[in-house]
Amino acid sequence: MDYREIIAQSKRENRRILTEYESKTILKEFGIPILNEHFIRDISELDNIVQSIKFPVVIKGVSKTIAHKTEKNLVRLYVKNAGELKSESSDIMNNREVEGILISPQITDKREFLLGLRYDNQFGYVIVFGLGGIFTEALKDISMRVCPITTDDANEMIREIKSFRLLQNIRGFGAVNIDRIAETLMNLSRLSEEVTEISEIDINPLMFDGTEPVAVDALVVLKE
Repeated sequence: MDYREIIAQSKRENRRILTEYESKTILKEFGIPILNEHFIRDISELDNIVQSIKFPVVIKGVSKTIAHKTEKNLVRLYVKNAGELKSESSDIMNNREVEGILISPQITDKREFLLGLRYDNQFGYVIVFGLGGIFTEALKDISMRVCPITTDDANEMIREIKSFRLLQNIRGFGAVNIDRIAETLMNLSRLSEEVTEISEIDINPLMFDGTEPVAVDALVVLKE
């Protein structure tokens, strides 16, 4: 299912908020790096994929009606083996609002950043990069540009936040691929030019699998 089909289906269902799985499917189509994830709609499907899963993993319930999964206990971290995967997935699926399970590799790097896109009636789409996770609201360490952006804009956005030092070699953390972050910003800007039905995109956190940035969680909201 491509982004046009996802958006058309959500409109038929009178939904503005896409699920994490739908959101990531759209982002992946535009070159935003996503982890190698599995989405299942039934516990019986685990038997077909468990051999290809490298533990530990994170499992999340996917729901069209629940936006904040953690508050509903629909996120389980550091699931260590097939037995835990099956029992935790079954427990999540007991929630009648859950339509499936998203299984993702557990990222061990602790650095959390954010990428965002907002539609402004005056300026059009505005792209955001900054420190993410629990520090997003407290520190407000972000940079912004009006779309479309250039490669120079993307690199400036990355380097002008106070937390830029965290992307380099620092106290046990290795340097990450800055060029790949800039490319991701450019791809998000390109998305804003092609998918004009979107009101906002939140990628928080953006974390690092080795040196490479990956969208660990994502939310897409459509215009009214």
